[in-house]
Amino acid sequence: DGTHGGGSEYTTGVTKDDSAYKTTITVAASAPQLYYYCQNHSGMGGAINTNSTLGSSNFDGSIQSRAKVNATAGFSIVTYTGTGSTTTVGHGLGVAPKVVLTRSRSSGGSWGVLHTASNPTAEHRINLNDNGGFSSYQGYNIWADTVPTSTVFTVNSDSTTNASSVTYVGYLFNEVEGYSKFGIYKGNGASEDGPFVFTGHRPAWMMFKNVNTST
Repeated sequence: DGTHGGGSEYTTGVTKDDSAYKTTITVAASAPQLYYYCQNHSGMGGAINTNSTLGSSNFDGSIQSRAKVNATAGFSIVTYTGTGSTTTVGHGLGVAPKVVLTRSRSSGGSWGVLHTASNPTAEHRINLNDNGGFSSYQGYNIWADTVPTSTVFTVNSDSTTNASSVTYVGYLFNEVEGYSKFGIYKGNGASEDGPFVFTGHRPAWMMFKNVNTST
């Protein structure tokens, strides 16, 4: 029970990388209470605690996040606590997301949107919950001018994504053929012959947002 010389070794789902001084344990639902201890020093140990809420701990970013991922559908729900400075957050998708939506869970704020088809350098700011289009070159405060990677998305000091000690939820979407499509088009104002947008499937749900004017 975490005391030097006590208990027995737990080996199920355990992988060790001695070169990196790293041990990874994939904990099964049937696992007993686990403890760690130092084999050389008595009293140096304690209980290993896992999440009591839905989702898996993710350590890919500079802070720990919790992610619930459906990689087949290209969808991840991530929760994390803000730091107030440039931070990376692990999302678990395994591919770079096309769209990131964030919202504070513990204070007021806007829905931040990073849509990489229309904002491929993450330099612009747009909020889902207001009429404004892109605010030129204000994306740094929200996304640090950094597009997501296959493992993390980056947030900066703005309260939309990363105020200190504020809790957040992020919804991340990757494009999956026959299931989801994300893009940008330019309207022509014509009532009978508008622009054609190819999605590759029949959408059950669509969302639009004007990005270059206020509406």
